[in-house]
Amino acid sequence: MKSTSRRQFLSFIFFLYLFSCTQVTAENKKNRIPAVNRNLESAIANMYGYARYFNPNKQLSKLNWDKFLMYALRESQYIPENKDSIRIFLEKTFRPLIPDMQLTKESQSPPVQSVLTKKNNSGKAWFYRHYGFGSQKLYTGKDNFYSKIVYEEGNDQTPAIDSLYSYKILNDLYLHYPIAVSEQNKQYNKELKNLIKTIDTIDIRITKYPFIKVLYKSFRAPKNTNDLYGSYMPIFHQDKSLFKANLIERWNIIKHFYPYLKEEGFTDEKMNQLLLTYLNKIDENITNEFAEENLKERFVSFFYILKEFMANFRDGHAIEYTNITGNSKMMVTYLSVSQHPLIALDFIEDTIVSRFDLEGKNINTGDTGIIKRGDRLVSVNSIPVDSLLSMKLKYITSSNDITRKDRFLTDGFSTEKKDSVFRFVFESSTGDHIEFDNNVADRSWGKILKTYTKKNKFINNLGNGIYYIALSSDSLKEKTFSDFISSHSNSIKALIFELREYPAPEAADILPHLSADSIRWGNYKLPTRYFPNQEYVIWTGDEMMPAKQPSLKNIPCYALIDKNAVSYGESIVNTLKKNKLATLVGTNTSGTNGDMSHIDLHDISMFDFVMTVGKDLDGYHSVGVSPDIQVKQTLEDYRKGKDTVFEYVKKLLE
Repeated sequence: MKSTSRRQFLSFIFFLYLFSCTQVTAENKKNRIPAVNRNLESAIANMYGYARYFNPNKQLSKLNWDKFLMYALRESQYIPENKDSIRIFLEKTFRPLIPDMQLTKESQSPPVQSVLTKKNNSGKAWFYRHYGFGSQKLYTGKDNFYSKIVYEEGNDQTPAIDSLYSYKILNDLYLHYPIAVSEQNKQYNKELKNLIKTIDTIDIRITKYPFIKVLYKSFRAPKNTNDLYGSYMPIFHQDKSLFKANLIERWNIIKHFYPYLKEEGFTDEKMNQLLLTYLNKIDENITNEFAEENLKERFVSFFYILKEFMANFRDGHAIEYTNITGNSKMMVTYLSVSQHPLIALDFIEDTIVSRFDLEGKNINTGDTGIIKRGDRLVSVNSIPVDSLLSMKLKYITSSNDITRKDRFLTDGFSTEKKDSVFRFVFESSTGDHIEFDNNVADRSWGKILKTYTKKNKFINNLGNGIYYIALSSDSLKEKTFSDFISSHSNSIKALIFELREYPAPEAADILPHLSADSIRWGNYKLPTRYFPNQEYVIWTGDEMMPAKQPSLKNIPCYALIDKNAVSYGESIVNTLKKNKLATLVGTNTSGTNGDMSHIDLHDISMFDFVMTVGKDLDGYHSVGVSPDIQVKQTLEDYRKGKDTVFEYVKKLLE
C-alpha cells in the first residue's frame, strides 16, 4: 500500500474509532446518572499537565485550556469506572491536542515509527522551554520568567527529537508522546476545531456586559433577581468542574515547576494522593445549588480549600490572592476580604502578645482596663488561642512552624465581612483579664505588617566607635556608606547591622565594602526546564561581587537576625555568613529565599497565587540561616521595651 493511501486508510479507521467513542459517550449520558469517577479525574489531571506544558503543538494557541479542562471533567461523569472505558475516553479527549500520543498498559514506549508522522531531517525541533514559570511583572516590571515553544537545534540538554517519552497516568496506564518534534502534526486540525467549538459553549465570564462599558460606568445592568454586583456573572453559576479545574491547574504547576518538590518529599504517588484529597474536599464542601444567597459562599469555601492545599508546601513566598482576578477583558470582583485587627500582635516565647496599638501606645479599653505591651492573648471571639491556632494554621503557607505561627498574626484573622468585630481577651502580667472589641474595617495595612519600627536614620552613632546600621532605612545609599567609611576610617571600632527588617534596595551593594576580596552571593539559581516532572533541570546563576573601595579591614561586624529576615533579607544574611563578613546574632532566619513569581490563572478567572521560582542550593530552604550566637527576645525584656538581642551585642562590644 502506498504511504499516501496508507495514511488515508488509517485516518478513516481513526475517524470510525472516534465516532464509536462518541456514540458510547452519548449512550452513557442517556442511560447513566452523572457520578464522580475519581480515577478518571486523576488521569485527566495528569494528562492535562503533559498536554499543556510539555506538548509542543502550535495548533493549540487558540485553545481555552480552562474550558477544555471543565469540559473533560464534566464528560468524565458519564464514563464507566473501568480501565478500558477510561483509556478510550482519554484517547478521544486528548488526541486532538496530542496527535502522536499512545496510551498503553506497558511503561515501555511503542515503536516510534508506529505513531509519529513523517518528519524532516533539519536537526531542528519544536519543544517547550520554561525559564522559571509565571511572571515577575507584578513586582518588578520585568518579564524574565517565561514559557514558550521554541524552534531550535537540539542538544544534549534538550529532549530527543521525534522520540516518545513515557509517563504514568494511572496504575497500568501510560502515556507515550513526543516532547520535541521536527514537524508540526496538522493531521487532526478538524478534530481540534470541533473540540474548540464544543468547549466554547462554556461561559466563565465575570460579567456578560462589555468590560469598557462597565469600567467607565456608561452602562447599568437591569436590576433583577439574578444580578450580582451590578451584573449577572456566568462564573457564579458553574458546577463543581470550575473548582476542580482550578485546583488541577495549580496542582500541575506545583508538580512540574515548584523547585523544592522533591526536597519536601513529594513523590508522584504523594502528589496524586494530595490531588485526590482535595478533589474530595471540593465534592464534600461545595454545593451545586445555584441559589443567589449561596453563590458567594461557594467561592469562599473554595478559597479556603486552596489555602489548605497550598499550605502543604513549605514556601514562605506563597500567597493566595483573596480576590477573583481577570485579564483585560474581565472585571475584578472581590469575593473574600482579608481584614485584620487594629491591634498589633507579636509572637514572643511562643506566645501571642500585644505590641501596643498601631501608634505604639497602650490601649485603654475604658471599662475593662489597659492593654499593655506584652500582655498575653487568651482568646478571640470566645475561642481559646490554642484552639484558634489549630483551626487556622492549616490554611497558612509558610516555610516552617515558627514562621507559620508568625504569619498567622497578619493572615489568620481573615473575614468575609468588612464590618466584622473581633473580641479579644488579654491577660496582663498580674493575671487580670482585659477585653477589647475591635472593628476591623478601620485597619491600616502598612503599620500592621511592621514588626519593628523603621529607623529613619541609616547610620546611627552609639558612641565609643560603635555604629548601628539600619539596612531597612529609606535613606540607605551605597555612596553614603562609602563616604562614611572614608571619613571615619580611624574611628570605627564595630558595626551592628539590622537585618530583622526588610532591607532597602541598595543594602546588598554595601557588602563588598566589608571585604578586601571579591565575595560570593548566596548559591541561588534559576531553572531552565525542557522536561516534565522536574527532570533534568538546568540551574544557572552564581554571582560574584567584586570588592569595593574604600573597604573595612579587621573591623568587628555583627548582624541581628531572626525570622523576619526573609527573601532578599535572607540572601544578605547568607552572603554575610558564607563570606564570614559578620557574626550573626539572634535566631534562625525564615528559610524563605528566591524570586517570587506571579501565577496568573486569568483564563479561568479564579484566584491567582504566588510561589518561589528559583532555588537556594545552600540548603537553607524551610530551615533558615542559623546564627553564630543564639539569643532570643525574652518576654520580660519585651514588656520593658527592651531589645534583648541588640542589648546583648552592645554588652558584648563593651
